[in-house]
Amino acid sequence: MTLEQHRSRHDLLLALRTAESMQATIRHADAKAQVLLGFQGGMAVVVLQQMPALARTTHPALLATAGVAASAWLIALAVGAWYLMTAMTPRLAGPHPTGEFGLPSDRLSKSVDPVPRDAAWNLARTLAGIALAKHSRVRRSMVPLIMASVSASALIGVSVVSEIAA
Repeated sequence: MTLEQHRSRHDLLLALRTAESMQATIRHADAKAQVLLGFQGGMAVVVLQQMPALARTTHPALLATAGVAASAWLIALAVGAWYLMTAMTPRLAGPHPTGEFGLPSDRLSKSVDPVPRDAAWNLARTLAGIALAKHSRVRRSMVPLIMASVSASALIGVSVVSEIAA
């Protein structure tokens, strides 16, 4: 094996390891989105359990506070869930030609030319773009999630106060 073939093979293996790392990053973003969606679901259950107490509220200030908090909670919950669901939805820029790495093959081990190496780097770049988009959407969901949590806390507070006042 010549030095150039060795370098070419090393570059191919580096590209494949990079693609593998990007796939792990994509799985990590999906796991984050799943955890945050679970948190949102739990928060929704807790808030919905407070609705009977909120329905019995008669004080005008508590009703106004509950209305504003419920509206903010619903909007923030919907926006946060939308970001998280789009983070978990696979997106590709368009149709991709069949790559060299779709199915295992011993063809790569016998000849290492620049074409598989270029295809491997293209795969790594595509996966990096997907990972970046997923993590960006998860990050964007954090502000609505915080707003939903604060609004849920306000609703629970109104529920407790209305029960004490009743």
